Amino acid sequence: MLLNFIDNYLIEFWFQPFAHKFQKLTGKDNFSLSYHCCFIFWIAINITCVLGKASWLILLIINFISADHAVLIFLINWKYKKESVAKEVLHQNSYRLNWGAKLKRTVLFVLGSIMLAEIVFSAPRHFCRGETLIVTIICSFVSLHYFIACTPLPPQSGLIKKWFRAGIEFTRNLGSRSGEPIPVPG
Repeated sequence: MLLNFIDNYLIEFWFQPFAHKFQKLTGKDNFSLSYHCCFIFWIAINITCVLGKASWLILLIINFISADHAVLIFLINWKYKKESVAKEVLHQNSYRLNWGAKLKRTVLFVLGSIMLAEIVFSAPRHFCRGETLIVTIICSFVSLHYFIACTPLPPQSGLIKKWFRAGIEFTRNLGSRSGEPIPVPG
């Protein structure tokens, strides 16, 4: 029960509204957000390993983990699109209901929260770049898994694209309507 409560609360009140606002603004769905989180995780973990002078084997393993998550996002996105085409209107992402994925998400959130609390309360007055990178790694990794579980809105054009097109139309119509050149003062 507690596992379902934590998972549903985080998805319904934190990640799903953010993913929907992001989709309305940009036109890109929650899977795009997951790809961004995966990319941020990959960059931050590689920088952390390079700063810590990790061996090439550790870097190789971490790159395989990041690639595995990118493939996971692609497969879940493909499965969701296939399900939504079959049912026309899909009310919930099936990955969200998967018990193993739900357990993994909740455990990642709890462990990530404990690690973040430990970093924040045991760190000195200011963060150094190591703690900042670790916080980035934890937040992007947990967010990646929760954004996958969100149910996207139907495909639509984003507001930014609409504003951009309206701005282009405005600048095209800014000149004189008769086709004559605009007089330059002076």
